[in-house]
Amino acid sequence: ANEEIDYYRSIEPDIDIHAEIRPDSTGVMVADNVLLIGPESGVAADRAQALLQHEVGTHLVTQVNGSRQPMQLLGAGLAGYDETQEGVAVLAEIACGELTPSRLRQLAARVITVHRMIGGAGFRESWEALVDAGFPKGGAFTTVMRIYRGGGLSKDAIYLRGLLDLLAHLRAGGDIGPFFLGKFALEDLPLVEELNARGILTPPTLIPRWFDDDTGRDRLLAAAQFTDPTELV
Repeated sequence: ANEEIDYYRSIEPDIDIHAEIRPDSTGVMVADNVLLIGPESGVAADRAQALLQHEVGTHLVTQVNGSRQPMQLLGAGLAGYDETQEGVAVLAEIACGELTPSRLRQLAARVITVHRMIGGAGFRESWEALVDAGFPKGGAFTTVMRIYRGGGLSKDAIYLRGLLDLLAHLRAGGDIGPFFLGKFALEDLPLVEELNARGILTPPTLIPRWFDDDTGRDRLLAAAQFTDPTELV
């Protein structure tokens, strides 16, 4: 993680982002300008690069770019930005060639589990449904725990939806570049593009490593041709 952050710092030495191992964190996530890593967190080798591009190359990069805009709210995120932001982050996983079948299945399982929770299913019922569908017991527990924590958190349903909306955007000839200006929803893209065209916004300080690469961009264009998400892997 520090090496990835140092890569961006070599482009812009003054950026204020860093990684911390924190005992109050149980996974890997970004909070504001910090990558939080739980002391017991482990990442499979075939997921390491994807996770770095998801968290550092998307969430931290857009935080830097947005916070340096005249409209600094783009660093924290406009209303409803999460779905598009997570969609961009999963695009990063595609671009670096590490969106695996198990990861896509995990994202789909989160959607189904949120649906079950909203429908009134209890924790055990949702866990058993994933196990019956072939998920390992530990992985199923983690998925269900993420969604039922704190009385219920439906955010995990947005990753896949955000990804599919952005792939449709690309398929229609849209550009991903403007989403590096900061954190905002796809529906706010016309507004952001107008602000940019008027010179109110400034060019992004950082371009994600996963996008600043011909191979990565080619992977995104290829992925955009599929309307069935199962064909992405």
